[in-house]
Amino acid sequence: RLIDLERERESKGQPVKTVEPCVVAAAETRRPSIVQGPTESERDRQLADAARRRRDSESELKRYAAEASKPPPPIEYK
Repeated sequence: RLIDLERERESKGQPVKTVEPCVVAAAETRRPSIVQGPTESERDRQLADAARRRRDSESELKRYAAEASKPPPPIEYK
């Protein structure tokens, strides 16, 4: 498409702006890297969520362990 535009300009006698192929390639390769992957703040939030979940499960395990280590209630015979 770019080449067609350049040819059209040449036929009209307008100066042609040439774009080096390496510049076009760089522009094409740079674009997806901006889109892909979570942003910094998103990643920080995900890490914080994971840490919170880990803490919750650890405290839950400690609570279960504390309950399990208690002696069972005495059995009353009637």
